[in-house]
Amino acid sequence: MTLNKSVNYKVLSLYLKYGYIALPGFKTIYNNKKINTWLKPPYKTSLKTNTDECLQYFKKRCETIVKRLKKKRKKICLLLSSGQDSRLIYKVLEEIVIKHNYQKNFFCFTGRISHFNDDYDESAIIKKFWNIKPINHKIITINKKNIFKKIFLANQINHQPVNGLPNIIFLSCVEKICKKFGNNKVHIVTGAGDNIFFNALDKQAKKLQKKGSSLISAQDGSIFKNSTYLTSKYEKFSDKLFKKIKTKQHFIERHLLHKYINQMAFNYRGPKVISEFKNIFKYFQTDFFAPFTEKKFIELILSLKKENLHDGKNKKTFIHDSNIIIDPKQKKIVGLKVISPQREIIYENRKKILQMINTSVLIKKNIVDKKKIFNQFNSYLNDFKRFKKNKKMFQRFNSYSVWKFLSSEIFLRGCK
Repeated sequence: MTLNKSVNYKVLSLYLKYGYIALPGFKTIYNNKKINTWLKPPYKTSLKTNTDECLQYFKKRCETIVKRLKKKRKKICLLLSSGQDSRLIYKVLEEIVIKHNYQKNFFCFTGRISHFNDDYDESAIIKKFWNIKPINHKIITINKKNIFKKIFLANQINHQPVNGLPNIIFLSCVEKICKKFGNNKVHIVTGAGDNIFFNALDKQAKKLQKKGSSLISAQDGSIFKNSTYLTSKYEKFSDKLFKKIKTKQHFIERHLLHKYINQMAFNYRGPKVISEFKNIFKYFQTDFFAPFTEKKFIELILSLKKENLHDGKNKKTFIHDSNIIIDPKQKKIVGLKVISPQREIIYENRKKILQMINTSVLIKKNIVDKKKIFNQFNSYLNDFKRFKKNKKMFQRFNSYSVWKFLSSEIFLRGCK
């Protein structure tokens, strides 16, 4: 990237304060281009489908992909997490590759950051709670000392600040797979797009409707809060842009759960997550399969009866019920509540981040107020030490505001 003139600082301020990035209908932070969206509205809904119908379609679609890849002799590489949606994809693909005698060309990859305990190790959760051993399961370890270099690379690939440490893990896995097999010899499978499955409780959705974005989770899995370190000038810019944001209806919202899904999957979180993933695949020039983002499957999920979408007690009820249909004897799937050591990485690099604040491009550009960011960062460091002692409190402790500053600062330093 070159030329600071190509950066849209107003859109950057919207990201810094509210976390909105890659919004359909908005311009990119870099080069001021119109956002290309993966969305293909309108989506038809009926409330007439059931769990089994959706699951059977999903299995047939996966089998079509496997048969096609077998003809091309491509390696199938599943990005495997410890969550229940990832397990569903695995179990469906496992059955299919065994049926077609293609398991030697089926691989599972799980990423982890080095020097952290099992709290953030997806592979350890898989080993402990899954009653199966995934086929050809490989662990990709990312050295935590290289995180800042990875952030820089991710920013270059996306032409915008990378939105969280989980995306760095994703990038590292794709990079490793392409180096291992060759980018034109693999087809990577990902569970990106899982926001279409209702992942909150009814009472949370009602609260969300009343209070706006207060229940939307940040990229590290903790509760999202707006940043408070912008200068008054860019506070006004970000607030003005925020008021222009309209939650577009990509399908007929037939109940409250649909309202929540539309906001999360199609307006707030989905676009920025999936745009980053697609940019990474494009950069490495490799093919991928993201079944949860395909139009036909989305329409089937949105057409589920309310009780099949959420039964009142299980988040992602469709995924939960589908896993039981496939494997009735499975143990309860317990994924990570906070999916990466983003908070710890920031704390461990506090001296480096303080140096970045002292020489900040964001501050020189009068986007971020130096006193405010110092106060917010010092507050973060104090809260980290305080909340770390209390596991329940620490699960809700948020690093997103600091991450947005860090990623945006590294992004601007690459725009020279």
